[in-house]
Amino acid sequence: MINIDRPIAPPQSLQKPEIQQYLQDLQNFRAGILLDQPKKPGSYRSSDLLDAFEDVFFSKCWLTEKKFNDTAELEVDHLVPQGEAPDRIYDWTNIYPIYSKANKIRPKSTPKGGYLDPCSPEDDVEREISYLLLPDGETIVFSTLDPSNVKALNTASLLDLVH
Repeated sequence: MINIDRPIAPPQSLQKPEIQQYLQDLQNFRAGILLDQPKKPGSYRSSDLLDAFEDVFFSKCWLTEKKFNDTAELEVDHLVPQGEAPDRIYDWTNIYPIYSKANKIRPKSTPKGGYLDPCSPEDDVEREISYLLLPDGETIVFSTLDPSNVKALNTASLLDLVH
């Protein structure tokens, strides 16, 4: 995992009126104004989002750093899962490209303390997480430099899991 400098401006597809309406309807549903939960509009797989993932994340999975051979291997992941923060499912600061196999393995809930965010200047993943390549040449073991940093411990465990 490396630090990523994510531009502040989200791709245009994340700002569509139907997405903004969905987010407003979701707030109204949570407030009890709407009786039925709104349905999510459309897909994440817009060309501008895929282009942004290519530019910002260098066509790599945010967890494994494996390069995508084609967009069929790429899925959209949420740092804070959809079930925990449905209002952030289209939030540019919460979505990441993930390799499909890693997405299947990754837990769908956030551990207490959360994970390091490689796009946050407050979370320097390159200084908090270290790795060791074992003699077999394939196994990587991740650890944290500060055992009291819960976010780093959680992130190292997550990286061990997906690698």
